[in-house]
This record gives sequence, structure tokens and C-alpha cells, in this order.
Amino acid sequence: MLSLDVRILLLGLLLTVFRITNAQMEQCPEGCGLHSSCKKVYSGAYACVCDLMYASKSKNPRSERVCQLSVATITITVVFGLLIVALICAMIFIIIRGCERKRLDYAKIIRDANKEP
Repeated sequence: MLSLDVRILLLGLLLTVFRITNAQMEQCPEGCGLHSSCKKVYSGAYACVCDLMYASKSKNPRSERVCQLSVATITITVVFGLLIVALICAMIFIIIRGCERKRLDYAKIIRDANKEP
């Protein structure tokens, strides 16, 4: 069972979340969709604005309630992913070449040792 202090803290946190949600509903009566929030756009006017890394699905400002990942976010993610894959491949290639070179050096040493007697 949770102590009284923890229950009061959780209740306060829950009320804070509901208060923020209700305040947004009063400012943006139709509510905002996923990945968007109600923000003050200019004096006295509030609108749903897409969160960071998201862009509106269409050019229509009323559709700010429907947000999707922006093209820039997807592009940056793909570029960094490909860069990481290229670095991993380069490391594997370097390790394989190093092991191959070491094996060839050992073979040369053994061959030289066998020739001298």
C-alpha cells in the first residue's frame, strides 16, 4: 500500500495533468490531435500547432490537428542510419584485412623458417 504522502503527490500530479488538458480544451474547443498542442499564435488567438519533429499533413492551417513526421526528420534519421551502417562495415572490413595480413605474415615467417635449414 502506498503511503499517504505518495498518494497526495500522485493526486496532485493527476490534477495538474487534467487542469492543463482542460485549459487547452477551453482555448482550442475542438481539441488538438496526436503530436500537436494548443498554442497562442497571436494576441488572443489560439490554434493547434504540431510539436517538434512533426509537420502538418496538408497546407491547410485548419489541419494542424493531423500531424505526421516531417520530411526533414525522416531524412536526417535515414542519413545518420546509413552513416552508422557504413562505419560498422568499414570497421568489419578493417578487422578482416588486419587478420588476413597477420595470417599472411605468419605464413611468410613459417615459410622463411622452413627454407633456411
